[in-house]
Amino acid sequence: LRLTRGVCRCTGILEVNWENQWRRICWESVSVDDLGWVCRRLRCGPPTSEPLELIIPGGNEPPSQATRCSRLPNPPGCQWELENCTEHVLVSCREPLETTPKPPPAPPATSPEPTGPPRLRLVDGNFSCSGFLELHKQGLWGAVASVPHIGPQLAALICRELRCGTAGKKHGEPDAGIHLPVRWEAVDPCGSHSLLGCFNRTSSRGKTPAFITCSG
Repeated sequence: LRLTRGVCRCTGILEVNWENQWRRICWESVSVDDLGWVCRRLRCGPPTSEPLELIIPGGNEPPSQATRCSRLPNPPGCQWELENCTEHVLVSCREPLETTPKPPPAPPATSPEPTGPPRLRLVDGNFSCSGFLELHKQGLWGAVASVPHIGPQLAALICRELRCGTAGKKHGEPDAGIHLPVRWEAVDPCGSHSLLGCFNRTSSRGKTPAFITCSG
């Protein structure tokens, strides 16, 4: 499950990954009790009735057919079926509460580099091993620029890093969709022994995000 087009990770349109494709869920097949379960499953707070803001992407995004949940009594669950519907499930959960307060940081002598291990991910693709390439580095998530250095060889290394097989024949620029601002670009040639060391900060001006499709 995931929420898309919300202004934060705990709000948006509810989608399920079924038959290797993210599909929206028809509203009439979901109850109010289900929304509480969804919020807990996504590690968010309880559902809220606050107005929901959605991000409307540019371009022509081909819609996938929606699904409905047919109840299974024992054990409880869903049998997913394709369905034509115009009203989809919108979920607004509260942000999760922190269980333990963070201790106040000691004043550093110099400004430290933000912490957190570098990692890559693909988002808003047709399945889990395709999408816009995003990098978390120096404590900051951002999209990776598609040019000049995302070629077939680097795309293959990225797919291997994400355990998504090999790079597909297509790795380019789809219609504009939802993605983070471009903050990173690949270094060529890269002298690092680690793939995650092959990206530097860049300006988003005039840059488009890389879109990669792996074999899965």
